[in-house]
Amino acid sequence: MIKLFIFIALILNISLIKSNELKFKISENEYTITMERLNNNNNLPLLDSFKLQPNNPSDESSWLYNYNVAYCPFVPPEIIKQYNPTNDLIFGAAVRVQNLTNNPTNIYSVGPSSIVFTFAVCENQDLNNCKFNATNLSDPDYLITGPQSSDFQYIGAEDPRIVMVDQTIYMYYTAVNMNGTNTRAQLSLATCDTSSVLTMQDFKQCWKLHGPIIDESVFWSKSAGLLYREDQETQYLFYGDTDIFIATTQNLINYSTLFINESTLERETLFTTRDSSYFDSVLVESGPEPLQLSDGNWLYLYNSGQQVTTPNQKPNWDVQYNLGFVILNGTDQQLNSNSILYRSPTPLFSPTLNWELCDDDSSFWSTHGLTPLVVFIEGWTPLGNDQFLVLYQGCDSVIGTSLITVKIN
Repeated sequence: MIKLFIFIALILNISLIKSNELKFKISENEYTITMERLNNNNNLPLLDSFKLQPNNPSDESSWLYNYNVAYCPFVPPEIIKQYNPTNDLIFGAAVRVQNLTNNPTNIYSVGPSSIVFTFAVCENQDLNNCKFNATNLSDPDYLITGPQSSDFQYIGAEDPRIVMVDQTIYMYYTAVNMNGTNTRAQLSLATCDTSSVLTMQDFKQCWKLHGPIIDESVFWSKSAGLLYREDQETQYLFYGDTDIFIATTQNLINYSTLFINESTLERETLFTTRDSSYFDSVLVESGPEPLQLSDGNWLYLYNSGQQVTTPNQKPNWDVQYNLGFVILNGTDQQLNSNSILYRSPTPLFSPTLNWELCDDDSSFWSTHGLTPLVVFIEGWTPLGNDQFLVLYQGCDSVIGTSLITVKIN
């Protein structure tokens, strides 16, 4: 099996757009964390459907909206051998894709979502020269799961996050269905044992749906990042799109929802929203899996919302999504709210480019963004030396990349 951990401390000729820099101290350690946009394609998205870049297969998706992107650390050998893995960087991704309904009244009249696999090739391991072959998103062999896969997600499959343990991929995603007249979201699990996967056909057939994993009494659950520690029996899953809740597992298949009070269904939280003076006052939603820093602590990214008055075309839309983070104690055996050593007081990342804003001042993008004022992170991977490649989406429509750098003194 080919494992794609070839991101080895890539200090490249990367052209970056500066973003926020946050400095803070934990015990005796001083931290500086930055997140910078990789300058792909003249500040245009890395993957989309709008054909704004001549002769670039990355913007030729047959799906109108391509977003909610998770990093996938496995690409079938059949694909790898078509390129030069010695010189080129190749990585996989799971992407939420969506079209309009058959008779849409506007750009917000969307049909069901599916989750589709794709991959990117970065020539000469240059993170500024990556391209997705977006045309394969319409290939049935690249479908991971969708509304046709099971009754418990017949309205759609959304929001993937992926971890790989040994040779098995664990994909946490949201299955959407109807409960009477109410839409119901349920955090669900799909796995793929890659030990015998050679071709895309193998990859398509390896996926197994395990269904919802949060207690049935919880009506709405979604968005999860797994903190996996190989030397621990109990693993922690952080999930939710209002507050960040906690579940645990011993086998990565069956999960226990942690309750404070089962009779009232009050669940244990890692953290919640803050007051209206903060960037995360409306909601907090899990990012991808926490990743470990060189000092042993864990960096956990989370998405968040705040109320704004920015003019945009989406009716009654007044929320801006920003990225926050917490540092979790690497020495804690049991993880809970007391494990938080630091929480960002300001956003690490906010909508800035036109395809992230999609507001009334964003020219073309003002009428081509499904949800204005959104940057949203669901996938990343370590590069070494406390640097991380981040996949993110703008306006629930398109995909970009960025670089997180943490310096610890």
